[in-house]
Amino acid sequence: MRLLMVPLDDRPCTYRFPEELAKIGGIKLLLPPHAWMGNFNRSGDTSKIAGWVEENFPAVDGAVLSLDMLAYGGLVASRECTLGSEEIFASVNNLIKKLKAGGNAFIWAFGSIMRTLPTTGGGLEHIIPHVKEYYFPKSRKPPKYSKEYIDRYLDLRSEKHATDKRFIDLVAGEHLDCLVCGLDDTGSGNPGSEEAARLREHASGLDITDNLHITCGIDEMAMLLLARAAAMNSGTVPKIAFKYYPEKAADAVPLYEDMKLKEIASAQVKLSGGRVAGEKDADIIIFVHAAMKQKDVPARPNSRIPRKIINDIRDSLLKGKRAALADVRYANGGDLSLLEGLKGAFPFYNLNSYAAWNTTANTLGTVISHSILRMLSPGGKKSEAAHQAFMLERLLDDGIYQGELRRKARARFKNTGSAETWLEKNMRKRAGDIFNEYFKGSNFRLKDLEVSFPWGRFFEIVVNAALAPEGSA
Repeated sequence: MRLLMVPLDDRPCTYRFPEELAKIGGIKLLLPPHAWMGNFNRSGDTSKIAGWVEENFPAVDGAVLSLDMLAYGGLVASRECTLGSEEIFASVNNLIKKLKAGGNAFIWAFGSIMRTLPTTGGGLEHIIPHVKEYYFPKSRKPPKYSKEYIDRYLDLRSEKHATDKRFIDLVAGEHLDCLVCGLDDTGSGNPGSEEAARLREHASGLDITDNLHITCGIDEMAMLLLARAAAMNSGTVPKIAFKYYPEKAADAVPLYEDMKLKEIASAQVKLSGGRVAGEKDADIIIFVHAAMKQKDVPARPNSRIPRKIINDIRDSLLKGKRAALADVRYANGGDLSLLEGLKGAFPFYNLNSYAAWNTTANTLGTVISHSILRMLSPGGKKSEAAHQAFMLERLLDDGIYQGELRRKARARFKNTGSAETWLEKNMRKRAGDIFNEYFKGSNFRLKDLEVSFPWGRFFEIVVNAALAPEGSA
């Protein structure tokens, strides 16, 4: 299968993750040149990317398009655009209609419902304190904010929302075959949640229920649509079961989300082309390490190792079941106590997936997508090497960096430039140890590791692990 994709931006989670998962699933994925995607506050080149899409579309089976990139130049740019909805919509509308008229390939798209706060370090950073005071006043006194700033901010939100409604109309007009509207870091009661409700109301009379998905998350959407494409291409509907630890956490609402944990999981499975099933009938069981009240990753790990979930995963693998692990006990990093308990419990690469990064929706979407793509993989050394490399990268990034080293780097260094050498040294040492501890029995060895800060901030890193067959030069 040949698939064309326009990512959300150039971050590893949005550009590199789909690229790696496509290798696992045996999908030929076409991506625009990385340099065109922009970087942090530098917007992507929408004109070049649109031209690239139009040129390559006739040779693919389908397209997965980020509307934020095509319309605004990326996720950050979509939060700060000063153009009106008419102008923003026109360019995307023209492109999609050209594509629809020029071939039979499917066209799926995804776009963000704006989060509450503008980007730290972005062009609207100066209004962040005013937006916080407007929505989340700290006292009962009259909130102190600039009416001028808030009016500008609300106008921006209004234009973005109007554009989102127009994108929904493209589904109703059968120009888009599938559209995802993803809530970006939106907790219950935030303006994004209200806008999502209005979008659902707008779509309610359009008879597009099967082709429109409005749910939590945005960074993981390209991966879920990649899994959907693989499932559709194989004629398979993957059956996925979830086991929550603790069980009652399934009904909890995680940080930065406006849906219950089990509702997010169910919505993402539907988006991926699968269906939620019972444990006995499932093709894949996803074990969810959760919390009744999710918090950000702590300064010190919880010393108590969660033996129950580890033992249950091991038992499932011994029974020949496909098992995966979603660590959402904390937001923005993995539970180091869980990772400690996993040492030697079973070969880590026998899992279909593991993730623990950023929000709950981000982690679940990664695990669901990876699990499906590995299940549908054509097999072979290349696919298995890609799978094991991705698993190692998640351990190093989601677990070690996000769970431990990010906090140390922020405390020790003023900026990422001065931290690069320290980070690479630490991660290389950890990578060797982790591969030896978690990947015993692997037919591969760790050949090389590249680590860097892609956006010049401590929040995310690039981890690129190169594996080679055991015994090769």
